[in-house]
Amino acid sequence: MDSAQWITADELGTALSGAGLKAGGIVMVHARLSAFPWIVGGVESVVHALHKAVGPSGTIAAYAGWEDNPYHLASWPADRQSAYHRGMPAFDPAVSEARRRYGRLPERIRTWPGAHRSSHPEMNLVAIGPKAEWLTRSDLDDDPWGPGSPLARLVDAEAMVLMLAAPLNALTLIHHAERIANVQPKRWVTYQMPISRNGAAIWYQFRAIDTSRGAYDYAPHVGEADYLETIVRSALDHGIGRQATIFGADCHMFPAKPLVEHATNWIEQRFSTT
Repeated sequence: MDSAQWITADELGTALSGAGLKAGGIVMVHARLSAFPWIVGGVESVVHALHKAVGPSGTIAAYAGWEDNPYHLASWPADRQSAYHRGMPAFDPAVSEARRRYGRLPERIRTWPGAHRSSHPEMNLVAIGPKAEWLTRSDLDDDPWGPGSPLARLVDAEAMVLMLAAPLNALTLIHHAERIANVQPKRWVTYQMPISRNGAAIWYQFRAIDTSRGAYDYAPHVGEADYLETIVRSALDHGIGRQATIFGADCHMFPAKPLVEHATNWIEQRFSTT
């Protein structure tokens, strides 16, 4: 099967089940579809394949973000900042496009019938399925990476994280471990994004852990390596998660709760001062 030149939704769904994706649960998916042979029907077929694997009682989620969001606004030239202040539409969970750098799947899930999306403009999840509304329920002022967030609910629900040929350093859930790790000091950032309040667009200031550089100074512990991939590979070395080759693509699957527990311990062991 791995030598196929063309993959159908049914074939991919069967392969996902064979790789260990169980029916009935929640799965958060990161996908790099270019790693696969031609998928008949494109990204739509990927959603159908995921539906086949998790079944009607399963829920599919992805990290969406926001295309062209002004996260780094403060570092931009003044004229570009001015243009965004004048013309950037307010974030709308129902309308604002998922960030393209995360692949085609999040936007396809966002636009799927019955989809739900959490409310934070920079860190938001999209989801479809019976638990989608519960998973994405949030208030704008919630800590997007911390306790009570959609990421925390993934852990509480003992969800799975599927890396569908996506690189291990794309595993968003590790940022939740950074946020809840009981180690100080953490790196924090503030940034502004336009949101809608009482029918008007306003620029709102957010505060969150630094996910661009990382919430800690990882260099002394990982050198030139990517700290996210280092933590995830450490989890694999400890028997958390599994690798599977699906139609020639290197894929991984992780149980969210053990993964976050391992990542949190990994961080606390290296940065604790006690």
